[in-house]
Amino acid sequence: MNRRIFQAFPPISPVTVAVPVDILVEDIVGICPIKIVIDCKYYKTKVDINTVDEVWGLVDDVRANYGMIVCNAGFTEGAIGRANEKGLKLCSILDLQNKEFSIKPKFPVVIETSEPTFDLVITPKNLQASLSLNPKEVIIKNLSSKEIINSYQLFFNYCKEDKIKIPEDGVINLGPNEWRLIISDEEIKFRKLSIKYKFTTKYQLGMVLAIEGKGMLDIQSKVLTFRDLSLKQINIDDVWSTWETFNSPKEIPVKPFIWFSSLAVDSDIT
Repeated sequence: MNRRIFQAFPPISPVTVAVPVDILVEDIVGICPIKIVIDCKYYKTKVDINTVDEVWGLVDDVRANYGMIVCNAGFTEGAIGRANEKGLKLCSILDLQNKEFSIKPKFPVVIETSEPTFDLVITPKNLQASLSLNPKEVIIKNLSSKEIINSYQLFFNYCKEDKIKIPEDGVINLGPNEWRLIISDEEIKFRKLSIKYKFTTKYQLGMVLAIEGKGMLDIQSKVLTFRDLSLKQINIDDVWSTWETFNSPKEIPVKPFIWFSSLAVDSDIT
């Protein structure tokens, strides 16, 4: 293991991390970098919810996999509830005497989403005015199968059949020997219908909790190990509303534990 332990007394150099933390544990488990923030409080009173929020801000700022607060005086009920909500570990000095201190960290996951835009061109040109700008409103009929679908559904079918390489831009050309354009229930013959598509790709980064398996952190011996990890199911609504969005893989500030690729598809397409 390539282990680096940084203690922020004095505060950590900005080269390592931009915000001061008491202890920052950085490690590599397999091929995945791991970062753990440990904040130490020597208080006369219990840690409250405001302190938990402050520590969570530190954890979020450095994009740590796990955050922990160690306090000699204990924690209020509000602090415990907020820590459970955020996934922070609260513990006492006595807890750290355990040789095996079990933790469930969060891991960076990237979802790469490619969304297509379309431009439909038809010849002869006098038919162009009949085409809607919405590909779902352009109805076509396959002469062999007699199937009637819209051009968006045809594009999606080609994606499922791996005829389209996502996210490469391209064009689907339809000829008069196989297809007809349907306008007001009438079959219209054309010379060529081109469905030009272009992808816009965005990258969303989130920290996903490990819900099975566990990590073992022995602070006294400075040992960090993980085994049999399984990540929590991802709620796609959370991805759109709370995950960070980037326009290029080069902008992503951490090495993802898992990388998903997906195609943005309208909900009424199955």
